[in-house]
Amino acid sequence: MTTISILSRKFDCFLLNTCLRFRIILVRNRSGIKTFSFFLIMATLLLSAVEICSAIFFHATKERFTFADTENYLAPKEIIPKLAKAWDRDLGWDSSYRTRFGERPRLKEYGEDLMATFGDSFTHCDQVKDGETWQHYLSEYVGKNVYNFGVGGYGSDQAYLKFSKDYTKVNTKLVSLGLIGENICRVVNVYRKFYWPRTAGPMTKPKFTLTSEGDLNLVDNPIRSRDEMVKLTDPKFLKQIGKDDYWFNLKGYPSFSFPYTRIFFNRYFWLEVIYAKNGKSIDDMVPRPMDRVTLWKSEYAKIMFAIFDRFVEESAAKGATPIITLIPTLDNAIHRFTQNENPENLQIIVDYCKAKNYILFNALDGLTARAESLEDIQSFYHGHVSAKGNRVIARSYYNFLTSNNLL
Repeated sequence: MTTISILSRKFDCFLLNTCLRFRIILVRNRSGIKTFSFFLIMATLLLSAVEICSAIFFHATKERFTFADTENYLAPKEIIPKLAKAWDRDLGWDSSYRTRFGERPRLKEYGEDLMATFGDSFTHCDQVKDGETWQHYLSEYVGKNVYNFGVGGYGSDQAYLKFSKDYTKVNTKLVSLGLIGENICRVVNVYRKFYWPRTAGPMTKPKFTLTSEGDLNLVDNPIRSRDEMVKLTDPKFLKQIGKDDYWFNLKGYPSFSFPYTRIFFNRYFWLEVIYAKNGKSIDDMVPRPMDRVTLWKSEYAKIMFAIFDRFVEESAAKGATPIITLIPTLDNAIHRFTQNENPENLQIIVDYCKAKNYILFNALDGLTARAESLEDIQSFYHGHVSAKGNRVIARSYYNFLTSNNLL
């Protein structure tokens, strides 16, 4: 008999003995098995019921929460032509008005210029009329032109690049780089939908990285022509540019898929629940209700501060006095009013400017000084700063310029 035959017979015997022993165990423990099977079936039914309820709940509330599904990152084909009109090779996107320098209009022109302002939607003053921006009110107070070059959705990197591109058109005595504390989230972003899937402006942008020497290195806008805007509907292209985007590979938002019960164990889902429960909205200012202070304490803060440095150096080289303009969101203002201190992320900015001896205008000072109650604070906002809030900022800015001999 061959060795293989012997091994085969031994294996058959082993299987037979194993089956006999298993049968004996089943007979002896039939009662226990029935009990175990009962609880197994009940647990399966319970988990199935929970999963079915979870699926129904999330299908009914899908629009209220943010999910990390691939489809959310694709730009709708029907809006590509509209996006292409706002596209800018160097800035990502830009807004241009039919004014002398392409700035946002004011209701009155003066014979002398004072300041040009660059920044995001809080500099642009979204949600108010042309005659209700803080630049318009400040122009009235000083009797000189204060130009508004703010653009909605900008990061501080784009605001600086727009300053480099457009400042020489006006050559004003003063120049402002405006920001809100959230803007650091945009500096590490390449494609806006990676940061905020529900954005109405799914556009790409340039960004800065730092060299080993700590200098700024510009990474160009990945969309190099209007014709290339169609790439935003291609998942492969988005995956490619996602390699340079902080938010693309961040394991945060849950996927809208089975098992839906898993979503209840996701941190960002509960952050959105808590944020909404406190009467707040997830919008352009707060696409991700998360601890943004973390980024200000990370290596990425060095990029923001390098942008500040470059802006100050370039402004001085062009003969202008640079001002960092810090504009608070409603959350910031409420924190300052109730706690009598700057929010931590804004304090980091204040401390850096103080250490570098940069001129900093903190609009929180004027807004909270003019408020006697939380209702007053809330009246200064309706998402962005309201017309009433912009007038307070303008008056505070006028006092700031006067006290610092900048007029």
